[in-house]
Amino acid sequence: MGSDISIRRVESIEFGILSPEDIIAMSVCKIEHPETMESGVPKEGGLVDLRLGTSERGFLCSTCGHRSDSCVGHFGYIELAKPVFHIGYIGKIKKVLESVCFFCSKLRVEKSSLPSPKPRTQKERKRRLNYIWNLAKNRAICMGEVVSNEDNPEEALRTGCENRQPTIRKEGLHLLAFQKGEESSEGKTMLSAEKVLEILRRIPEEDIEALGFDLEKARPEWMVIRILPVPPPQVRPSIVMEGSLRCEDDLTHKLADIIKASNNLKRYEQEGVAGHIIRDYEQLLQFHIATLMNNDISGQPQSLQKNGRPLKAIRARLRGKEGRVRGNLMGKRVDFSARTVITADPNISMNEVGVPEEIAKMLTFPERVTEYNISKLSQLVQRGPYNHPGANYVVRDDGQKIDLRFHKGEVNLQIGYVVERHLSNGDTVLFNRQPSLHKMSMMAHKARVMKYSTFRLNLSVTAPYNADFDGDEMNLHLPQSIPAQTELKELALVEKNIVSPQSNKPVMGIVQDTLMGVYKLTRRDLFLTKSQVMHLHYAIDNGGKYLKPTILRPAVLYTGKQIFSATLPDVTYTGLHSEHVHGKNYKANPMDTEVVIKNGELLAGIICKKTVGTASGGLIHVIANDFPRSVCVDFIDALQRAISSWLMSYETFSVGIGDTIADPSSMDMIKEAIEQAKSDVKDIIVQAENNNLERLPGLSMRESFEAAVTLALNKARDTSGTSTQKNLRSQNNIKQMVVSGSKGSYINISQMSACVGQQSVEGKRILNGFRDRSLPHFTKDDFTAESRGFISSSYVAGLSPVEFFFHAMGGREGLIDTAVKTAETGYIQRRLIKALEDAQVRHDKSVRDGEGHVIQCAYGGDCFDATYVEMQSLSLFCSPEKFAEQYIIDYSVLSDYQLAPSILNSLRLPKTKALLAAETKMLQEEAKALQAKYTKGKKPLPVPLERIFSRAAKMRSSITSAFPGVVMKMGEGGSQMGQQGRISQYGAGSYAGEVDIENIRWSSEDLMPEKIIKAREALEKELQNAISHVGEIAEVAFSLFKAHLRGFFTVKRVLCEYRLSLYAFNWVVEQIRTSFLKAVVSAGEMVGTLAAQSIGEPATQMTLNTFHLAGVASTVTRGVPRLKEIINAAQTIKTPSLTIYLKEEIRNTLEGAKKAQQEIERCYLKDILLRSEIIYDPTMKAVKSDEDFIFAYGILDPTIYSPDSPWMLRLVLNRSAMVDRGIRIEQVTKTIAQSTTYRCMHSDHNSAEQIIRCELPNSEDLLRKIETSISCIMVKGMPKIKRVFISEIGAEDKKEYVLQTEGTGLMDVLGHPLIDPTRTVSNDPLEMSQVFGIEAARTSILNEIRMVIESDGSYVNFRHLAILADIMTQRGHICGITRHGTNRGESGALMRCSFEETVEILLEAAANAEIDRCKGVVESVMLGNVAAIGTGITDLLIDKKSIEMGVMAMEKYEFEDEECTDEGTPVDLLSPSSTIHSDLTLMSSSPDRSIHGWSPQNTEIGYSPSSPSLSYGYSGGAYMPSSPKTVYSPYLQNVSSPSHQYVPTTPKRMPGMHNSPGNAGIGAYNISSPSSQRLYAPSSSIPSYGYNMIADDDESSSDSKSDKSESDD
Repeated sequence: MGSDISIRRVESIEFGILSPEDIIAMSVCKIEHPETMESGVPKEGGLVDLRLGTSERGFLCSTCGHRSDSCVGHFGYIELAKPVFHIGYIGKIKKVLESVCFFCSKLRVEKSSLPSPKPRTQKERKRRLNYIWNLAKNRAICMGEVVSNEDNPEEALRTGCENRQPTIRKEGLHLLAFQKGEESSEGKTMLSAEKVLEILRRIPEEDIEALGFDLEKARPEWMVIRILPVPPPQVRPSIVMEGSLRCEDDLTHKLADIIKASNNLKRYEQEGVAGHIIRDYEQLLQFHIATLMNNDISGQPQSLQKNGRPLKAIRARLRGKEGRVRGNLMGKRVDFSARTVITADPNISMNEVGVPEEIAKMLTFPERVTEYNISKLSQLVQRGPYNHPGANYVVRDDGQKIDLRFHKGEVNLQIGYVVERHLSNGDTVLFNRQPSLHKMSMMAHKARVMKYSTFRLNLSVTAPYNADFDGDEMNLHLPQSIPAQTELKELALVEKNIVSPQSNKPVMGIVQDTLMGVYKLTRRDLFLTKSQVMHLHYAIDNGGKYLKPTILRPAVLYTGKQIFSATLPDVTYTGLHSEHVHGKNYKANPMDTEVVIKNGELLAGIICKKTVGTASGGLIHVIANDFPRSVCVDFIDALQRAISSWLMSYETFSVGIGDTIADPSSMDMIKEAIEQAKSDVKDIIVQAENNNLERLPGLSMRESFEAAVTLALNKARDTSGTSTQKNLRSQNNIKQMVVSGSKGSYINISQMSACVGQQSVEGKRILNGFRDRSLPHFTKDDFTAESRGFISSSYVAGLSPVEFFFHAMGGREGLIDTAVKTAETGYIQRRLIKALEDAQVRHDKSVRDGEGHVIQCAYGGDCFDATYVEMQSLSLFCSPEKFAEQYIIDYSVLSDYQLAPSILNSLRLPKTKALLAAETKMLQEEAKALQAKYTKGKKPLPVPLERIFSRAAKMRSSITSAFPGVVMKMGEGGSQMGQQGRISQYGAGSYAGEVDIENIRWSSEDLMPEKIIKAREALEKELQNAISHVGEIAEVAFSLFKAHLRGFFTVKRVLCEYRLSLYAFNWVVEQIRTSFLKAVVSAGEMVGTLAAQSIGEPATQMTLNTFHLAGVASTVTRGVPRLKEIINAAQTIKTPSLTIYLKEEIRNTLEGAKKAQQEIERCYLKDILLRSEIIYDPTMKAVKSDEDFIFAYGILDPTIYSPDSPWMLRLVLNRSAMVDRGIRIEQVTKTIAQSTTYRCMHSDHNSAEQIIRCELPNSEDLLRKIETSISCIMVKGMPKIKRVFISEIGAEDKKEYVLQTEGTGLMDVLGHPLIDPTRTVSNDPLEMSQVFGIEAARTSILNEIRMVIESDGSYVNFRHLAILADIMTQRGHICGITRHGTNRGESGALMRCSFEETVEILLEAAANAEIDRCKGVVESVMLGNVAAIGTGITDLLIDKKSIEMGVMAMEKYEFEDEECTDEGTPVDLLSPSSTIHSDLTLMSSSPDRSIHGWSPQNTEIGYSPSSPSLSYGYSGGAYMPSSPKTVYSPYLQNVSSPSHQYVPTTPKRMPGMHNSPGNAGIGAYNISSPSSQRLYAPSSSIPSYGYNMIADDDESSSDSKSDKSESDD
């Protein structure tokens, strides 16, 4: 601890190569001896010289005099006998040598041909050497620059030495030079490092800069090592065993080898030994220095220790997961963390975590002693470290740490000390489970210290952590400062993460037995007695009101639905139960499958997973979005408590074997179905053997057979399964689980009770394991169901041995698949995160990377945070009839609309009619645009307009129906106070705002049509400006929401459908505004990481090999392999395919599609050939049947009867295949004649046999090859397209046929006349990029990733995929997310080296003298700075002058009576995390009156508002409704001060309220802190002010204005 080293903040890092002079300058001694110790002391000049520092306790460092724990170590150096190559730079040295002249060291290229004499930017400098090397490597003669000749101006002179340049080759650790053409051994000379050093030293300075090196920080000659730095012993500590055994570190061994080799070399040189021996020793030195830095050089023996283990070189220390960068800088082991097993506990809140007392005693939080908490902390210190709410240490203000285990009694706390107290109830902690795949894997919980030794977790929180209780362990971290705790509480608390931005739906819902129980509880026939209801109501414990019984006689009974309602907040929701049958015209909800919740009361419907699960738009989603998040947590907690109590006390649930047994009738059906299937399979086999089986399009005969069999067997499993399910009673326990959605599925039921079904390995039926059979138990070539893995038994009946074996085969595949998948997706996730980690939303709502390059101008295209977005139907996306009904006011039936007379008159005015016509026209255009752009009418949008409007519609009918629980406050002032009606609604979040009851009841003013239109236009303008200040961006981003808003905000819907009053209308506008502004993304959000997690996390759920794909026969790669292909930007993909759309004329008929298919699919001669033969036919008479068409040819050309060669090729074509592919025999003949130049004849198009005869050349040795070469001639179609499948897409009215191909060739296909070139696409983004350009490639990547994720049944919000696609295409070409793609960018060297190729990147950075500005996330993590992300995005600038002036100004004023100068924070400005909000208690003033006001830490000593000390502790400066200008206060009676106005801060009724004579007319407890009551002014001549504090219930400023106007009349 006592270190003298000051900690500084690193601003930037410059990389470079150390020069020999630098090394000597920074060293403290020269190391000359390989030995370490001499007679028990470190040897001077040895490898552990004390001047380098020490890693042992016994010695002090000779340089700085510190002990081993506080000396950081100092470098030494070794002087090498000869220079050697730096192994990391040997390739670079070779490039430099090939770029400069071998003899005169000038650049081989004219500098005039370079774009600039020296690189201007860092980017250019990196590429400079390669650029010059590519120009220079092939120049054989040194030409130098062109200079003008003074003597003879025509003849230009060259500065070069005109020598021939040798070729340089690297072999092992050496460079060889030889002249071209003298590759044989005698011409080769070894280039020693000395020679190279000489060449590099001679390079002129301007050439060094031209090559991209740096004169100060990285010269090329420094890539050759002359002096080697020796790291201090802290880097290579030696281990001292008991006794005198010393184990030296690998590095020390290596350095000793280097010193030995160097000393030997020096000695031999002085003795003048033969050259080859010296060269050997030089090579040995080179080898040792190379393996010191890199011990994994290919083609070099590794340097080994005595026991044969390879030494750990410097490179191995840095790279890889356990290396310095990833293991010690990017992630470290931390203090204040705990890990233990987790278990379930339904009785603690979702926000809490149960912490074992043992852990709570070890984790401490440093709390500073203040006057407010000194008594509490003194108690804790008194309790000591062994009793739970205690403390472990006290840190005095001089930094001394007192351990309370030993100094219990004598510690006397003073203000300013720090007490390290135990973790206690209510502390915010960070809880985490690995693998942390998304941000919900680390959430903040409130600690709750409990008995026993496991972490306790609420069941609903397991889903985001992906935890279960089969032995999982989790980690808990205790943040060590109040800012850290606050940040976690505000951003990471469980309640804040209920809705996830990944797929804009909740990630937590009701699970397991609670779900099961709520299903059983809300059935219609469930009744409870009064005592049961009291018990459950007590369990719910959320301050709900008393329940009224449903049935009074013959017995008092309540329903289960009432218990559910008691847990609900005031929410309105409609949904469906999972058993709901669609399309039946039921009238009165007979099956209880339509869920109706109104104002927090469940009126009908059974609750199941569809309602309280994590469904998008489910009940939890609605509560989370419409209320403060704590309400949602309270609902889930209360429900869990109620259901657990009910299941434990009154209802049971258990599964027995009886639940799995089907009744006799279904058993017969099952048997029958399976027998039927087996006989079907036998029939299919017989058909196949007789060649009667129909070949499916695009499949071979064997594939068609397998498909038919699989279909028959699956049908059997499904029919037997469904019959079992139908016959199960609804009381069946397994069925109850499936229906409620808590566990299991219908396939589990059918496998348990009916039949297990077909087992598959790699997507096929079980294949042959022996010769021609799957197991020796079957006969050979047995294709029946049993021998290929169909299991006809159920699990209840038990499996036969053969079935069991096949089942084990299927299961084994699943296990291996899971194991392989985990590693695969883990790496994908890491790459995604590393590529996207620094993409961030900036203050202008654009997404930029760490370097400030724009990735997206508007985040996600609309600047919304995905958390606040819901799937909503666009109401303008509708049929014309619906449009007319919803939006067009029919003037002929105006009176039917039942509007107020003033509105009707207004509607009849020509001005209004014009406005409405304009509105209708605008809506029609919007609707047209939407239908042109989108196919589906559901889109993720912010602001739930449907709910806002329907809520407002209820306000009109009566205030109490919309807001149950309205308090009418009638004070003595009567009517005036009556206007201060107040909605008791949840806080600032959703429906805040005063309700002016009079205005609602007796609305004097009606809502006029023009006001609606004006309000809409104003709102649109305001919201658009809120998105972005740049008009163009804001307009595009706002367009979809604008269409959505206009669909609701129209005159007809507002007046006739929702029938809003003026008040309700204003409320709606306000609501939309707040809701919208909340949904706009906030600056500093790390959207890149979010996107990477949102794509990586579903990838871990994907199956690795997706075989089970029904539909088109073309097997397109899906799942993880496909995701990998897209992300890697693979050059060749496994299943390239085109989606071909057809021209309008042919797209709607099968014939048209068939025609296009024939045109595009490639067809070889072998595909339409029945047989081919070569015949000897010198007279053309050998085959009788051919004579008639030969005769026809003979009439025209008699020479054919005397051919040049007797050999004829006779091809018989398959007529049906030709018809199928639309080929005529003339076409075939022509193609053959063109490609072979043989003379061909063919039979007539109509003849029975289609025959082609070709005359072959007269050489017998060629004949055998001719048949194969001819059958491979392509007759028709595109060369790259193997097969084409026709599929049908689109809805009923828009059906069309498209072609799916196997193989691509987009360029060729686009030119074809039958296809639609505007829509045809390829599934290979690289091909799309080559043909259509980078924007098309971006869209292609987007669609492909979306298809992979959706094929798995997941949904990820569009904005995440968009960021990934944008990053991949940001540089104008497709970059894979690999070390060759995105990691080759311009980001800092530290950031790139934290991904892969650590050492190579750092070496490259040094050679290019790069500068890292250390602004990125990774750099900040490595250096321990606060990263500029999230809350760290802000900087604070302090204007010192202004502060000084302010202090001076303060000194001038005299304050009024000193009692009030020491008040705390005003009530209404307390921090949101303070406990006052919940407790509403006041602190009593302490007797010495030194402490006033609020302490957020301590609310134990409170008093009720009726306590008498009120009169002097706080001024009750309030006003009476009757006499607004009088101020009542004990202090202010005779002080001239501005008149005060008082804004009510606490609109809730308090228990223990009293009316003191001074406060007669006030209806609720109004005490405001004096600092809001008094304005200090130097003189009393200032006019009166009104001081409005913002109250904690989010009073809007308009309300306080109304207060003013009241108090002034």
